[in-house]
Amino acid sequence: MLKKLFVICLLCLNLYASLEIKTTHITNVTLNNAVINIANLSQGQSGIVMHTYDDSKLIIVANAIVESSNNKTSTIKFSKFDDLNQNALPTTTLKPQNNDTFVLNYLYNKSLLIAPNAQSYKKVNKLYKNQTFLNSDIFASFLKLDSNPTPAKDDFILFCKKHNLGTIYFVIKNKIYIVDTRSFKVISQMDLEYSDKKMEEPFYTRVEEIKKGPFSWFTSSSIGNYTKYYLDLLGLKNDR
Repeated sequence: MLKKLFVICLLCLNLYASLEIKTTHITNVTLNNAVINIANLSQGQSGIVMHTYDDSKLIIVANAIVESSNNKTSTIKFSKFDDLNQNALPTTTLKPQNNDTFVLNYLYNKSLLIAPNAQSYKKVNKLYKNQTFLNSDIFASFLKLDSNPTPAKDDFILFCKKHNLGTIYFVIKNKIYIVDTRSFKVISQMDLEYSDKKMEEPFYTRVEEIKKGPFSWFTSSSIGNYTKYYLDLLGLKNDR
């Protein structure tokens, strides 16, 4: 048991190391892409590009997502910085340029946790004590106000953008899948043992039943099978 616990802790430490915030500079800048000197990244990891002006002031000029990576460098693709609640730093029409700062894994320490039951939800919170998880009740309330019992990809992205969350932890089929909220790609995963005898819909929450609206004729009233629904949502193979 102790050996198993040690292995789990070691895996968590390795995960934190790969998803911690890192800062570097961009080079080889084109209209849409640039190169960073951070190697062996997952496709879909994201960050922000920042430009320094007046010697010390910083301004965000773009979002960027990792397109490819090798054992020396990685290529990132730019997109517009349109986060809804980032008023602490000003934005601009400036484009990324060589030597601008790239902050990799921006906001990755703030997450949404989607789990099938209370046991798995509490287990992940205990396992990742340094991670800030927004209570799933807040997302459930967001869905309930919208009469939406079947959250889609766009619902997750909009909600996470609104609440400045960088990652979503999906607990599915005895695994934790960590998803970047900008690319909506799985960037890391690890095993998690829990009982799946009780599976809640659309996920574990203390918010009472989320019902679809009276005029939602073309939408389902429930996600159905928890495992299948979220594996399909993430584009992962479903063999159950």
